[in-house]
Amino acid sequence: MSASPPTKIKTYKNDIAPIGFLLDLFPNEVFEIPIFPIPLRIDKVSNGQATLFINLNRDQLNHKLSPLDLEFDLYIFYKFGLMNLIKYTKKKYNKITYRNLDKNNIINWFNKSKNIQTNIIDLEYDFTYIFAEFMVMYFKILNFNLNSNKKKQIELILRYFRKMKNYINERIKSNQIKIKVEDNIIIKKIYTERRNKYFPEIININIYEVEKDIFLKKKFTPFLIYEDLFETFSYNMKLLETKKDLIFKSLEILRNIGIFNKGSNINKNSISGINIEEIYEV
Repeated sequence: MSASPPTKIKTYKNDIAPIGFLLDLFPNEVFEIPIFPIPLRIDKVSNGQATLFINLNRDQLNHKLSPLDLEFDLYIFYKFGLMNLIKYTKKKYNKITYRNLDKNNIINWFNKSKNIQTNIIDLEYDFTYIFAEFMVMYFKILNFNLNSNKKKQIELILRYFRKMKNYINERIKSNQIKIKVEDNIIIKKIYTERRNKYFPEIININIYEVEKDIFLKKKFTPFLIYEDLFETFSYNMKLLETKKDLIFKSLEILRNIGIFNKGSNINKNSISGINIEEIYEV
């Protein structure tokens, strides 16, 4: 007699499960708009529990990108990132449980996630850096009028993939992550190495719950996030040889939805202003 499917996906109450979003160049069946959640966690979403969103640092982006005459709309970036995460969660949840995901779980997850704050300095910096470097690569394609020169585009994109892969690799090798605790910056190890194997460290962190004005003790595992980022860029470098046409399609998609424009005046910036009910039905 076969076992009944689970009614929910296993999660850990004290895991704050940080999620960031990544501009990518390889759309697929689920992520037709290539903005990927990293890591691809669905447990908190499906169970209506809070996830810590890794927001991008607007000042850091402005400092890097203001000379390029490129404006960006983080509202659209976050909107499509959330749409992709919800779409993937609904599909995966149905596959595991043979049930449709309750809309209220999605709404509860999003509202609880908007209500928590903390400062994981390096995660915010790294996701912002990756976003900015993507924009720099895109600017070069625009600035040098390379739309008709696919070979040059591929060279620039490959250089971007390689640079990001090396950057994440160096972050892992440094074996440290900075978090802010009250007014102090604390440095934690992200793994312990024994016999040439990495054992991820579980980091304790204070999370501020805005509505209740209280601090909660939570945990997260930064090594797994950096591992996912490294594997994404490694995989993209391999795909580049066989999926070049998808890249040119992606550049058009990202331009058409308005995430970034040359000489525009777009300055929306927040994930908190998104109406989750409008994007639930994706």
